[in-house]
Amino acid sequence: MASVLPLRLIRYDASTQRFSVVQPNAPGAPRVQSFDITSYTWGEKRKIPFKTKIDGVDWPMSLSKKKLRTIKKLMVQAGIEYLWADCVCINQSDDAEKAREVWDPQETVANLGFVGHVISQTSGDMITSEAKITQNVVDRLSEWANNAPWAFPLDKSTAKSAHIDLGVLNCYSTCVNQVKAVFENVYFRRVWTFQELLLGKNTTLWSVDKTTLLCAGELGVWMDLATDSRDKASKLYDWIDDSRHLKTTTQSMILSLIDLDNDELQSLQIVVQGINAARGDIINGGLSWWKKNPKGVSNVFSAISIIPRSAFWKPDTFNGLLDGARDMTTTDLNALSFAIFKQLSIETGQAWTKLAIGNGEERDWGWIPLGTKYELLPPSQERTDGIEERDEEDFVDDAEEEKLEREEDKSDDQFTTTDCFSGVVNLGVVKQNTSLAKVCATTGLIGSPRTYMKISLNQVPSTGDANQRPDFNFYFRGCNVGKKIVVGTNLVGIPKKELTPDNWKQVVEVSGDETGGYLVQCATLLGNIFDPDTDLRRFRKTLLDKLQPYWSHTGPSARPRNWIDRCVSGTEWEDPSYEYLRHHNMSMHYRLRHITHYGSRLENPSTRNISCRVEVNCGCIIEAPFSFIFEGLTAVYGSPLGTISATQDSAKRIIIRDGLGLVNPGAGQSNNVLRLVAFGGNIYAHKWHASQCRSKKETKPLSRPEKPWPTGRALVRDEFSHSAADGMLRDYGYAETGPDLRQAQQGGDDEGLDVQERMARRSCGNLLICRSNRIAPYRIIGVCVDGEIVSKKGREAVKIR
Repeated sequence: MASVLPLRLIRYDASTQRFSVVQPNAPGAPRVQSFDITSYTWGEKRKIPFKTKIDGVDWPMSLSKKKLRTIKKLMVQAGIEYLWADCVCINQSDDAEKAREVWDPQETVANLGFVGHVISQTSGDMITSEAKITQNVVDRLSEWANNAPWAFPLDKSTAKSAHIDLGVLNCYSTCVNQVKAVFENVYFRRVWTFQELLLGKNTTLWSVDKTTLLCAGELGVWMDLATDSRDKASKLYDWIDDSRHLKTTTQSMILSLIDLDNDELQSLQIVVQGINAARGDIINGGLSWWKKNPKGVSNVFSAISIIPRSAFWKPDTFNGLLDGARDMTTTDLNALSFAIFKQLSIETGQAWTKLAIGNGEERDWGWIPLGTKYELLPPSQERTDGIEERDEEDFVDDAEEEKLEREEDKSDDQFTTTDCFSGVVNLGVVKQNTSLAKVCATTGLIGSPRTYMKISLNQVPSTGDANQRPDFNFYFRGCNVGKKIVVGTNLVGIPKKELTPDNWKQVVEVSGDETGGYLVQCATLLGNIFDPDTDLRRFRKTLLDKLQPYWSHTGPSARPRNWIDRCVSGTEWEDPSYEYLRHHNMSMHYRLRHITHYGSRLENPSTRNISCRVEVNCGCIIEAPFSFIFEGLTAVYGSPLGTISATQDSAKRIIIRDGLGLVNPGAGQSNNVLRLVAFGGNIYAHKWHASQCRSKKETKPLSRPEKPWPTGRALVRDEFSHSAADGMLRDYGYAETGPDLRQAQQGGDDEGLDVQERMARRSCGNLLICRSNRIAPYRIIGVCVDGEIVSKKGREAVKIR
């Protein structure tokens, strides 16, 4: 459900093709999962207001009839069911109503303080009238419980049965929803506002329409509220939890919902702290602070990309960032990205680049990724700051308007947001007066890179709505499907065989309440493909914790706390074991329509319409959304990207480790096919395991392979090749990255940490490097999936071209 709902929304019912204005907070109103917002230029107001025929509008309208028709046209063409437009949803003749639609952050501060006061003075099972609190507090709680709009995301009558004060719950949720709504606003998703956040002082937000200017409070106060809200969420959880030895189902539901708030507010808190850390670095370091503060530079890249931010004019994504990359004459983001990293590296002496799968091409500055598309602008073309507002009569006809919309959609096929700064890493230093990077790397890898898996990235049909994601389709076809497998023995001991059923053509439509259990099944099967020799429960928990899927359901019981284990409790998927889970014999096609959004940064407008097809050399095939597959790759045991998405140093700078920079889909590559290679282990282990699944009946445990599963894994491009002749001359290695790297290389305190924690502490990802002979410089050819690969040389200083 939307984190906060306005007083009114425009609704378009596609089945009846009728428009209405509804009050989503009213009793019995339809449940609104999400709504769109349009900020519209009013134009000249009508001298004579008119009465619209839209149901729910009982006041005269003053905006242009053409404007109203345009809003309707937008909703129909974009498939929008609910839309908020101030010129329609607010009675512009009612000053009190207009004021209610703008929040005062100081009031939110006071209300959160009120929640904190109540829970510090009472217990979680208090009876308000009997508690030792003042009459003023009792009256305020009564007002929140009985008169204020209900904001807690659980039906009021259901929440009442939990014997938890409704006033506390409603006041808390109202404040938290307001804070989340502010940060979800389009204002916070623009590049230029990020520059204001870093450089501005005493910034104040205003809500503006044609006739009214209302103060929405100081930006700094709203940023502090992200931390204050999380503090109250944690305290409220403990207040309810500590006062009860046993909990009812409803009480557990409420705790689960507060826990979800805490997760979202934690992400907001990290963003705010990263921005504040950057402000501190800028203030303390002066105009050229970025030339001498590599940790600060890394934080700026992390802070601007952790929430994708867009710009109408593509170069604005780069112009002014760290005072570099100015006056560019291209709108191609790959060329712009290359230019800024090159300039930044020259001026700082540090080798700044992206965690990306290189193609090993022989060129200067080859360690900086470069796409293949260029869109050079004629020198005479002047810059335009944004999209010019045009009234409907400015267009010659509908055909021209549709053409402009298609061109705009086409321009968004590439990374048009600050996702282009995902996975920014510092390799080492730039060798003076050259284009070479001097890097500390592990070289002399034992073995050769052998392919055993292929990953293809494919565009899926767009929904037509930029804000709507395609359905989550999961397709799996085991390599034994359609083959005979042993199912038992006959009376004389001869094995009895049957054909395995092929179910992949039978689409299972998954309901909202079933979504959690099916997601766990999908994650378990992916674990069998990517990391079969590890704890599958650990793998799927790591994957789903980082993916952070949210879906619509009939009640919180369908997404309880610890849902990853609870949703499959009591089923065959509860504790999957290597010995009995025969995924090679399975096939299925699930469609999960009820997923609303993900917390993972790997799911964003740039990757939303991309599906991945994974083909294993045994014949197994998986197809699933990009974010699901690549969160799975980073969740394998021993990956430096596997445990956490973002960490912070002692100054609260952000260090992103989620792997979004691994690939750049739609960035101009003509071949979006990757291969998974392994330096060690048996690359035919999947085939051996498939034969075991065919030859042993389900009641008998499978044997462990005599040779280990593939190890020392890395992702390379499809055009990469390695022959027997290459093995005589080539030398492979990997360069670790990350702001903590030098401390780790100098013998940091790694004792007592397991492989996962040690990798997460050391690195933001390792780049696979190669040189063709002993005197040639190394080149970047891929990204390592495993954090450590066995070598015979160890660490040494190398040059990368």
